Amino acid sequence: MPGDSLANVLPAPAITLVSDEGAIIVLPGGTAELPLALQSALTGPQGPAGPAGPAGPAGPVAPVPEFVFVQASPQSVWGIVHNMGFFPTVVVLDSSNRVVEGDIEYFSSSELTVTFSAPFGGTAYLS
Repeated sequence: MPGDSLANVLPAPAITLVSDEGAIIVLPGGTAELPLALQSALTGPQGPAGPAGPAGPAGPVAPVPEFVFVQASPQSVWGIVHNMGFFPTVVVLDSSNRVVEGDIEYFSSSELTVTFSAPFGGTAYLS
């Protein structure tokens, strides 16, 4: 017929299955799915796991403190001379190991102050 595609005119091919025992099963053309009884008959046990894939690239290296400053007596302004030659990241922990926020002012690549709202003692980790 004019306008019909070949898919509409030609019959769908049949599916032929052969079992390990030699039984032949023919499914009519156009069958979208195997009947449930055949699905279980055609699936076997799961095979062994395949080999492990290659290792991925190394992750980033965690920053290691390059300089540790201990403020033993309670102060609200900590003056730190570190001689690291750059402007480091500063993390401050109080004596209970809680992170404390402060205002950091860099005077040079080797000297800074950290100012807090109240005096306390603790440790500054520079990296």
